[in-house]
Amino acid sequence: MFCGDSGSAKTVTVQSAFKQLDSDKYAFLNINFSSQTSSADFQAIIEENIEKKTIKNYGPRTVGKKMVMFIDDMNMPTIDKYGTQPPNALLKFLVERNQLYQRGGDLDLREIIDMLYIGCISPPGGSNNRVDPRVMSLYCCFNITFPSKESI
Repeated sequence: MFCGDSGSAKTVTVQSAFKQLDSDKYAFLNINFSSQTSSADFQAIIEENIEKKTIKNYGPRTVGKKMVMFIDDMNMPTIDKYGTQPPNALLKFLVERNQLYQRGGDLDLREIIDMLYIGCISPPGGSNNRVDPRVMSLYCCFNITFPSKESI
């Protein structure tokens, strides 16, 4: 998890690191959260990029690769009346258990394999909400500060 003020190049830093990874081993999925992102929207994006591997295992569509999912602005989704951000609640379940329930129908439990998760957040305030500490506890957090004038 990369934390820092808006404009501190969190996204650029992550995308630069992606360019350093072996494209034969990794596929990348960029997701931008907004105040309108729902858990159903988030799950639909994930399901568009995975496929059935075995009976209950699902993984990246790209054969033989791990997928690195980058979620930008994780703190943007609106907080619901229960005090949660539904997309982040779904992300918590996914990261903790590597599982997703199929929406509708039989609610089959799917094992999600070969996925890695990276996120970026800005400090709370304005349109940036506080991210649930239970979600944050699943990540190593790195603070990104503005570069000095000399560095720029």
